[in-house]
Amino acid sequence: MGSTRPNQTMLRHSFLTAAVAQALLLGAARAATITVDATIDAVPADDGSCTLREAIENANTDSQNGRTSPGECEAGQGADLIDFDASIFGGTQIITLSQGEMVITESITIAGTGAELLTIDANQASRHFHIDDGSSGELSQANLSDLALVNGSVTGNGGAILTRENLILERSTISGSVAEGSSVGIGRGGAIYAGGQGTPNAYLMIESSNLINNESHIFGGAVVAELGDDSSVVINDSFVENNASLQSVGGARIRSGINASILIQNSSISVNTSVFNYGGLFIQVDESSSVVLQDTVVSQNSGRRIGGAEIRLDFSPANAPGSLSIRDSFLSGNLAEFGPAGLATSALGHVDTTIERTSIRNNTATRSYGGANVSWHSGDVQIIDSTISGNVAGQNSGGLYLSSYSDQSAILGNVSLIGSRISGNSAASIGGLKVYLYGSELSAANLLISGSEISDNSAYDTAGAEVYLYGRYSSTSATISNTTISGNEADRFNGGLRVRATREPGETHVNTIELVDSTVTDNAADLATATPGAGAGIRLYDIEPGAGRLSLNRSIVAGNRLGGAGTVVDLDANGVAIEAAYSLIGDNTGSSLAEAPLGSPDANGNLIGDPNGSGVIDPRLGPLFENGGSARSHAPRASSPALDAAGTACSGPDQRGVPRPQGAACDMGSVELTDGVFSDRFEASTVITEFGRRVARLVRAGLLGLRSESSEATLLLEANEPGAPDLRHAWLHGRHRGRDPEIRLSRFEDGQLSLGAWVAVTEPHLEIRW
Repeated sequence: MGSTRPNQTMLRHSFLTAAVAQALLLGAARAATITVDATIDAVPADDGSCTLREAIENANTDSQNGRTSPGECEAGQGADLIDFDASIFGGTQIITLSQGEMVITESITIAGTGAELLTIDANQASRHFHIDDGSSGELSQANLSDLALVNGSVTGNGGAILTRENLILERSTISGSVAEGSSVGIGRGGAIYAGGQGTPNAYLMIESSNLINNESHIFGGAVVAELGDDSSVVINDSFVENNASLQSVGGARIRSGINASILIQNSSISVNTSVFNYGGLFIQVDESSSVVLQDTVVSQNSGRRIGGAEIRLDFSPANAPGSLSIRDSFLSGNLAEFGPAGLATSALGHVDTTIERTSIRNNTATRSYGGANVSWHSGDVQIIDSTISGNVAGQNSGGLYLSSYSDQSAILGNVSLIGSRISGNSAASIGGLKVYLYGSELSAANLLISGSEISDNSAYDTAGAEVYLYGRYSSTSATISNTTISGNEADRFNGGLRVRATREPGETHVNTIELVDSTVTDNAADLATATPGAGAGIRLYDIEPGAGRLSLNRSIVAGNRLGGAGTVVDLDANGVAIEAAYSLIGDNTGSSLAEAPLGSPDANGNLIGDPNGSGVIDPRLGPLFENGGSARSHAPRASSPALDAAGTACSGPDQRGVPRPQGAACDMGSVELTDGVFSDRFEASTVITEFGRRVARLVRAGLLGLRSESSEATLLLEANEPGAPDLRHAWLHGRHRGRDPEIRLSRFEDGQLSLGAWVAVTEPHLEIRW
């Protein structure tokens, strides 16, 4: 699933860095150093001084242009270095342009004295640099560093810098610059415009720089890069903030051809605005390209359509796939009328998408898609250890929308949501998660949700999640494993999970959704009592006869509630048959499942409550809590009927990563009980055991509930000598104050008292011996 693609991406950037370094070394071997010692903007006659404009002219022509007096600028020679005389530029200095833009036509390095010291002010009369060697062959390179470029203005592209060559900008600031124009092709890139005419083999690198308070009239308040095939863009350790576009893309717009490489890392793209589309970031690349967003913040941007970021990867063939990777990043507080407000990704063809350890929070769309919209084609999607929370949509899909393309003749990829949280999102319809899976003539898109949490989302209709299985020509499937769906609240229908399934007329295949080792509890529907609702837990809706099937295996669907006049609580099957094994269903109203009361499981090991029979079954679960793992869960209490009630065929970890089974048999639901601390399932809060036992097996996840800011410890275990407790004794204490819980083992034996040290528990399981 594209696991090697990010490494290829980083290698590509390593090659880029090496190529840049090599170019600098080769150029230095035959380059001149030209030192600027005047702050005026002019090319004066032979006066014995060297201005910046004069230095650039000499570098362009590899001559002194007839100015040969002592003190004049040196003649250029190849890829020259322009620096600044420390005796003049050692403090704060401003060079105010009065002769228009400075044109660079050869490879050059301009090394300033620091963006806080040296400012080049274009005085709103021109851009600062126009970089173009006039050749359509091999690109030259400009390196600009340690400068502040302010108040650029141009009717055209690139308010401060227009480059049709390779550009590296380091440790610099560009602010207050404007690209004006309303006709086609101009008014792009308030700070920087790079490329044009699909420039191939080009690169733009922005390193440790700030692009702030710039404006464009068309695209890209800060940056526009329009490059050709085999091109690279790197934005690293930089701020793109408070820029604006009067049309689209307030921050950065990047468009490149095939085999492109885009890397944005350790950067902030924030508080940018556009009047129309894409407030913060827009990236579009052609086939076989890679895009990486790493350790980056995209925050508080706004646009009419898509507030934060949109990333598009166009069609890639199977033998040259593309990749999109978003890792360790934060997309928050973005605003849009037409969402997604936070993030939109589109991957055509064989493009794998990975979103890992990323937070998408508190984004707001006036209409639909508050948080993120992720769509895919023939590649796979993985969302791992990520959080989608607090997002709001006025209409549809508050949190996350996962959508496969409806391509009748395509081989479709799959989507996985692993160890993630979708929590506290809201919308009029579908508050938390919406999934659309399509089945083509060749294959179907399938869904896996594992080790995750869908909780505390709200909506008028469908609060927690909707899974739509559109197996048009082939059967789609969804598996929800070791996952908790809890605390979601709908004013009318569908508190926890709604399932839809359809297919092409005449087809006979069946779409399936399976809950394995999962818990659906404490969800609510029918909270607005004006119109009765239903389906507080799971609702099967709009399922064509025979087109869909729900399977429950070692799962809990119980303890869901209705707030008004509705009657269907846990399962609203709408006439669809449900297959269940070793599962606990609190209330069978709305389904065809027969009652199987406590103490009398049915032939498949199910416990099924019936309000008109022996009564509803209480699963006796603890609250939604940090019981371990990446997501919260409901641990069964010691008296829960789910304990040891799911047979012995389970394997693998539970939602927290604890191996199954822990007791005599498997537990129903997402959590395998470990009695809090010990895997022996003692029921007392402090375990009393025999000293001669000499061993206890500890589960780290059970210690997480000991968190306290004080130094007080909890006595977890006492081991005594039977009949003579004062002769041999052991104590195990636990506490949890920092990142990891800690334990201390002390022992009294043969008249000697040994007090142990506090030791952090970092492994999931630990064997204690005394």
